[in-house]
Formats: sequence, structure tokens, C-alpha cells
Amino acid sequence: MEGVAAEREPKAAGAPAGLAWKVLIVLGLLNLGRGSIHVFLPDGGAGRIAHFDLTYSFDVIVFLFAVMGLQQMALGIVDLLVAFRKRALALPLLWFHALEQTAGTIIIGLYKPPPGRPPGLVGAPLGLAVLWAVLAWIYWQRRHGAEK
Repeated sequence: MEGVAAEREPKAAGAPAGLAWKVLIVLGLLNLGRGSIHVFLPDGGAGRIAHFDLTYSFDVIVFLFAVMGLQQMALGIVDLLVAFRKRALALPLLWFHALEQTAGTIIIGLYKPPPGRPPGLVGAPLGLAVLWAVLAWIYWQRRHGAEK
């Protein structure tokens, strides 16, 4: 049993990196939740939640929301697998999320703003700030922990 625990939590990662897999649990559950909304709600959340006008392109928008939801659910499963089984990959996956969220926030906020008021207009920048703060804390702790 000790070998399994060692594979899941390498000693070199230390306490700061232990935060990375815990954040991945939250991200995984969030991705599974919002992905399920996009896949299983009749309008994919486009009308009820994001307040998009579905009058002209209902089928196309619902299809695209379902595809996006499937991708979110798949990423949620990867997040949870890494958090519970391959913790050595938690920090690289957290970097992936931070970079992806940065690009998404730029696209949603500046490049191609949405026609409605999706929760991501507020949630994306907040999530982005949290991800970068977690990464900064992990590396700050590593640097100052190594100096002691």
C-alpha cells in the first residue's frame, strides 16, 4: 500500500504542490457540473442561464453548447483522475488550466464578447485570479521553503 501512496504523492512535490491536486478536485467537479448543464439541459443553458437569443439558431447553439459540455466533462474526468491517481501531474495540469483560462478570459472579455450575460463573464476572471494566485503561492512556498 505504501507504493501506491508514494506514486500518488511524490515526496519531492512537498506541501505546496499538495494544493495543486486539491484545486484540481474543485476544477474537476466544476467542469463536470457545467459540462452536464451544457449537455443535459434542453437548451444547454444557452437561454436559461446565459440569456442568449435562441430565436434564429436554436439547433446550432444547442449543438455547440453540447459539444462544449462534452469537452468540459472529459476535462473534469481528467482533473479528477490526476487528483486521485497521478498527483505528480497535478502542477502541470494546473498550469494548463491557468493558460487555458487566461486565453478564454481574453476571448470572452475582449476579442469575441458573448451576446448575452453568461456566468463566465464574471466567473472566468475570478477563476483566473484564483488559479494564478494558487500557482504564485505554490512557487513562493517552494522558494521560501528551500531557503529555510
